Amino acid sequence: MGTIVFKIIKWILISGILALSFMFFVFKGSFTLDYTIGKDAVYTTVTDNMELLLSAVDKIDQLDSDIKSIYITDKVPLCNSEYANISGVYVYKYSESTMCYSSYEDKLLEEVLNLKKIKCIFIDGDRIVFDCGGYGMIPSGISLGFYYFQDGLWSPDLGEGCEKVQKGKGWEWYQIYGDYHYYTEQIIDDFYYYKEW
Repeated sequence: MGTIVFKIIKWILISGILALSFMFFVFKGSFTLDYTIGKDAVYTTVTDNMELLLSAVDKIDQLDSDIKSIYITDKVPLCNSEYANISGVYVYKYSESTMCYSSYEDKLLEEVLNLKKIKCIFIDGDRIVFDCGGYGMIPSGISLGFYYFQDGLWSPDLGEGCEKVQKGKGWEWYQIYGDYHYYTEQIIDDFYYYKEW
């Protein structure tokens, strides 16, 4: 009896280690453990690079509408062997007929993605999100960054059971019966800080 229990425990431990190793390998580029990121670092990234970021916004506004996000392999590597030939800046395209990653040569976007705190860029309609990463994993993780939005403060669509309260210099949305929170405040002009957890 003791041998069987020992074998089961050994099998569970080995399976757990293998599962964690697999998850790290597959998801190593999809989350960060950068605890140095904070509100001050996001503000500094925007204010110190305003001209560059505005040029990037102009460039992104001219991109094809099927481009939904922009990455650089140094920060978000592609682990799928199908995309092994992609190096440097790449985009994710999504439309009714397309769903793929592809290389995208652009020195301006490369310069923006090489800024220390910017991990990737998401295009969400008229809102351009500069993701600065975060720490932890959903649902207990934190993600933060900044976005460009000409129509003023952007508000998340959390559906029914959502509250909006003013906090500090900005606004926080949270689910009354859930655990999702979203905070945003203006940094300067059309650039806004965000944090979600």
